[in-house]
Amino acid sequence: MKAKLIVYVLVTTAAIAASAAFDDAERSAARKVIAAAEAKFRSAGALDERAITLLPVKGDDDGYCERLIVGALVNAGKVCVVSNDEKKDDRFRRILNEIKWDERQTTLKSIDPSTADELGKLKSTQILMEARLVITRRGRKRRAVAELDLLAYAVSTKQYVWTAHIAVDDAGRGWPDPAEFNVKVSFTGEKSAESVAALVASKVRNAVAGYGYRVNADGGDDLALTLSITKEEFDRSGDYFVYRGKAAARLASRVGDGILYERVFSAKGGRALGELEASQNLADALAEQVLKWLDETLAPRAFFAKHSDFMESSVR
Repeated sequence: MKAKLIVYVLVTTAAIAASAAFDDAERSAARKVIAAAEAKFRSAGALDERAITLLPVKGDDDGYCERLIVGALVNAGKVCVVSNDEKKDDRFRRILNEIKWDERQTTLKSIDPSTADELGKLKSTQILMEARLVITRRGRKRRAVAELDLLAYAVSTKQYVWTAHIAVDDAGRGWPDPAEFNVKVSFTGEKSAESVAALVASKVRNAVAGYGYRVNADGGDDLALTLSITKEEFDRSGDYFVYRGKAAARLASRVGDGILYERVFSAKGGRALGELEASQNLADALAEQVLKWLDETLAPRAFFAKHSDFMESSVR
């Protein structure tokens, strides 16, 4: 379907002046998050062949992002109803004033059905699109991160038919970016368990780095992962050894000195010829359990899903 733009008074979206409200990095983040939104618009069947009116974007003081979103809708082949004199229209201003923005809401679902009907008739539109833009500085490098919430409301059914939440930084990377977080990995324990701890440490550090985090880097620590290893001789028959031990794991936030997770793992290594091989067997058995736990707690897909507020507290 070809893009359609219904214009009451001619408005140009191709050339957009720089916004005084944002600096260069913030404008870059805004452009990139809206470019990501355009890709989602293209695949949004619920928006096809229905006239869309974009309501003023929350967090967009001078209309910079509003114009970008309209352009993205048009580029994605959607029908968009635009008028550049609507804010001068008393009736339109009154309707907009009836759409209340609640800063405490995590979503934008605030359209009153009767107001939606009146706005739909005024604009000859079938879909009202709400948008909230939040730009913050996050991570150690103070990257500009743009978060965009989009909700499409069908005037006829009074139902939300499509929603999207997109977050990218000024380089176009999805947020959160694990590389912005430093994890300090350390081990403690008895001298007899040093060899086991060293073997477990290597596997754990590699796993944490594999998630995309920086490990034991210079500067402050966002997260502290500590494991305390113990080892005891379980069985010995001549030169054959069996060791068992424990790994007490703790993941804490250095920002608020808060303990996020604690867990104790117990394992018994397989019988081996010599102390070194037996220690290796115990280390493998403990590491297997610890790595499974890390995948359930520290992997970005798990950690940031549960600790979305941690991104705010970790801002430098």
